[in-house]
Amino acid sequence: MVIFYKFCKINEYLIQSLFEKNIYLNEPKYFNDPAESNFKIDWAADVEEMNRGLPVKLLIALLEKGLINTKYKDSFDTQDIEGDALIKPMNRSLIESFCYKIIRDAQKSYRITSFTTSNLNPLMWGHYSDGMRGVSLGYRLPENELKKIVYGNPYRVNVKNIILESEESEVVNTFLRKHKDWKYEKEYRLIGRNKFYSIGDKDLHSITFGYRCDPDKARFIMKLVNKVYDHKVIFKIAISSLSDYGITSFVVEDSDELFKTLKNYEKREEIYEEFEMDRTADYFLSLLDDLEDLDSNSEIELTDIKNPS
Repeated sequence: MVIFYKFCKINEYLIQSLFEKNIYLNEPKYFNDPAESNFKIDWAADVEEMNRGLPVKLLIALLEKGLINTKYKDSFDTQDIEGDALIKPMNRSLIESFCYKIIRDAQKSYRITSFTTSNLNPLMWGHYSDGMRGVSLGYRLPENELKKIVYGNPYRVNVKNIILESEESEVVNTFLRKHKDWKYEKEYRLIGRNKFYSIGDKDLHSITFGYRCDPDKARFIMKLVNKVYDHKVIFKIAISSLSDYGITSFVVEDSDELFKTLKNYEKREEIYEEFEMDRTADYFLSLLDDLEDLDSNSEIELTDIKNPS
């Protein structure tokens, strides 16, 4: 079974999620992609039908559904859509405006949470786990409930599907496209209408702590999970490689080992920072010495030029 990983910071929401055995689904408007859920209107398949009077059919369908006279009446420029308006073809821009409103309004009723299949991606640790101060949660989830992101052009929404059929599949599809620059995330999405997705004891497979995690918080989380979940959750520590840009991880067996190991990394960071500060200070002091030597040598050379022997 595929393990899906969710990167996050350590905060009260993480603790609550682990204790209550659920996963939080956020509103798309709070995601970090500025082009989140953008889409285009696809007319290509309907051109001939449009020319044969599909606008009238669409308008009649909308009236029968009661959409125009209530929620979506503001989508149209006309004050009243009655009588002769039914036999006047709707222009393309009017239909397009209506379709955009339908989709945008429908998108607001959905919530999403994101996963990836890679637990050792340095960009994911940097962007979503507070620079390795957070965690990566590994879940065993039904693959048929998660949707894989396609990286490329925005989804093309079918006009006819919005009006004459259920728009639900069209709305969901708008959440499954992202620009190719996001491809490194290898993202999968869980999409629903509820705020939380409940999980079972065995759905939580692993927790990987970044090596910069607060040791006390990490130990608390490990003890909490061991107490709340009936099966054995795997605990790991992820570290950055010293020889390249990669990330590696290793298993820790108990909370004391976790605490001591993270403490050691904490000390290593402090020692390195002190070393860097000392080295920087030594470097600048050596520069000052060099400058003094340079000034004294320059004076000798000038004297030699003025008073040649």
